[in-house]
Amino acid sequence: MSPRRVDDAVRSGALILLARGRYLPREAIADVDVPRDELYRYRSIASVLGLELLHPDQKNVHVTNGRESGGSRRPQRMVHAGLLPDDDLVDVDGVLVTGPARTAVDVALATSRRGVGLARRALFADGRAESPGESWSRAQMIEAELPVPDLQAEYILASGRTARCDFGLDDVFVGEFDGLVKYRRSMRAGESPEDVVIREKIREDELRDLGLDVGRWVWRDLREATMVAKLKRCYDRLGIRY
Repeated sequence: MSPRRVDDAVRSGALILLARGRYLPREAIADVDVPRDELYRYRSIASVLGLELLHPDQKNVHVTNGRESGGSRRPQRMVHAGLLPDDDLVDVDGVLVTGPARTAVDVALATSRRGVGLARRALFADGRAESPGESWSRAQMIEAELPVPDLQAEYILASGRTARCDFGLDDVFVGEFDGLVKYRRSMRAGESPEDVVIREKIREDELRDLGLDVGRWVWRDLREATMVAKLKRCYDRLGIRY
């Protein structure tokens, strides 16, 4: 395409400018659930790991230069100084990136003076968490010194199906973080959101039939720090000591 045709396509919205000389056909993100996140995935090499982030800053792409000094800030790109041992690197489809553990710590350290503390907390992360909401839930449990349930606990229901729950504790309590993404992923072909909710309600009733107490919380509970109070009420009712 000639430069003029490219400019026309960008103005019309047919092409999305990712970076200098890099463009994406808009149709490439037409059917994705969260176009903003998909655009960031294309813009950032680091995102090829597929890590979900909690309230990510998607204005800049972050890279590490592999040296002890020489960091810089440029439009849409943050260059961090730091050595890169071979053990910290992984190859993803021919692209060399920092591995999940190094990436998690680097992201924490990039958040101003609180970075070191956040990086220390990142050491308690559990790879079985399937969403940022689950990780944030677990972090709040640890900070509140509550018993931390196991992750992705499985239970055999009376119907013969296996129910995998976000959290499970002592075979008496299961906790579910209800993010909208979870419901979208659970939706089958031809189903409506109401169908998913009804199916989830039946699943919850079957869990209760096993003698399990089911607790639920949403993003608001995490943002407003009310999840811990909910858990304490459940634990008190069930006689779980903390």
